[in-house]
Amino acid sequence: MKWFSQTFQQITSSYGGKVSVDALSLGAHYLVSTFEDIKSTIQLRDPIRGGLALWIDNTKVLLSPYNIRLLCSNGMMTVRMDEQEAFFHTEADAFEEALRHHYELLPAITDKCARNFRLSQSIPADNAFWEQAVLHLKRLNAHFNWDFQLRNAAQRERKRLYRNQRKHHSTYSRFEIINAVTALARSENNPRLRMQMERLGGQLLMNIESEAITSIKTVKNHLVMG
Repeated sequence: MKWFSQTFQQITSSYGGKVSVDALSLGAHYLVSTFEDIKSTIQLRDPIRGGLALWIDNTKVLLSPYNIRLLCSNGMMTVRMDEQEAFFHTEADAFEEALRHHYELLPAITDKCARNFRLSQSIPADNAFWEQAVLHLKRLNAHFNWDFQLRNAAQRERKRLYRNQRKHHSTYSRFEIINAVTALARSENNPRLRMQMERLGGQLLMNIESEAITSIKTVKNHLVMG
């Protein structure tokens, strides 16, 4: 475990990265380094910064691109769950190569995250999306009232988003729900649960673009058939 965390910090530091999350508990370590020169913008005064996240426990090492919204300090792993790279503790060379490769791709991934954030602002969070988020959270901790906590966090995000506007949509957007998940993660003291929630937030975000493309294709097919 120590070698992976030291290597992660040394390599990211050599690229100008600064550690923004360093949580150690019960044989697990969650590390995040962000880079000031890798950033994109969701909208005016709402920038995001790119980074890399590392999770280490007794069985595996998980590496992922990461982004953080500077407006609220919400962070997330920014690839689909099946795209994250897992390593066993013996795969040192592969880990270093993957770390450098992730860094090279980070500017493009950060721009894609900003684009998906913008898309998510205009997509309503229907019941299916809400239930999906709550179901995933319940799998992390079945004894917690996630529905209540998620609604409260989404309401806070809505107030922040629309604080300078008198009117807003009656239903939540996916943007608000995704940020509610990562806001809950930010205040979580358990490193494993925080990592899992930030991974969920990233999964919900990275699905946005593919779902938008599918919706456009469906509309076009209806137009052609009509």
